[in-house]
Amino acid sequence: MAQNEAAAFMERCAGDEGFRAAAYQTDGPEGFLAWVRESGYSFNRHELEDAARRMKLQARDEGEAAFVEELKQWYEFLSGGGDSSDLSADPCDLLLCASCASAGSCSSGGAGAVGSRAAARPGTEA
Repeated sequence: MAQNEAAAFMERCAGDEGFRAAAYQTDGPEGFLAWVRESGYSFNRHELEDAARRMKLQARDEGEAAFVEELKQWYEFLSGGGDSSDLSADPCDLLLCASCASAGSCSSGGAGAVGSRAAARPGTEA
């Protein structure tokens, strides 16, 4: 399950300073996301957020919960933020992509998929 991969990634980041330091050697958001995939992790931004929420709920104290939030923000910063951090093998999640869900399939050959800044969302312009 991708949420478990997101949690494993967060836990590795929390406990392995060398792993986190390697992230800074990547070239921009695309390089960072490629490094995450090459490190063996596959998840999307929503799964990472869910994993972070779960980790914060399980935190022993406020300091640990704050560290989890800091890791999530670190990830968002390095990945370029927004929806650009989709690492899942399936680029289109019909539950999350309103454009695709209404069409019954990916309406733009992947550009409407979760993880694309071009994804059309209700109330916004593409």
